Amino acid sequence: MVFITGLVLAVSLSLEPKEVVSLYLKNLPLCFKTGMNVFVSEIVEEKIARRLQIWLDAWRFSGYSPSAELISLNFKEIREKSERAVVVTEERWKYSYIYTDSGKTALEPQEIFYEIRYILEKKEGKWKIKEIEILKEVKKDGSSTEYRH
Repeated sequence: MVFITGLVLAVSLSLEPKEVVSLYLKNLPLCFKTGMNVFVSEIVEEKIARRLQIWLDAWRFSGYSPSAELISLNFKEIREKSERAVVVTEERWKYSYIYTDSGKTALEPQEIFYEIRYILEKKEGKWKIKEIEILKEVKKDGSSTEYRH
């Protein structure tokens, strides 16, 4: 695991904002699978890593193990200005949950579409995700939530 963290750190030093978001989304399912935020901790600000770990711990404490699969990803907007960038994505995920003690399905797989805004800052030549804001969420059954502020 130290190798993976080192690899994320080494690679993220030269990544552009779009690539940082892509790496975050690629590694998020590993966080769910292992219950550890280490797979994204080098490319997100501390508060995001801490919040993710709290969610992971809460799921584990509640007896669930989440599983996530990124089905599709579209970059809707990418703006970069000096030391700040905004990346807006359209993401389709498939989630399911199992009981950790029995391995039985707790929640059947469900698909959810998200529109998400990632705000990144460049510090010491390295882009990190500073904020993640869900703008829209639509479940496969058609129910949706708009989060626009």
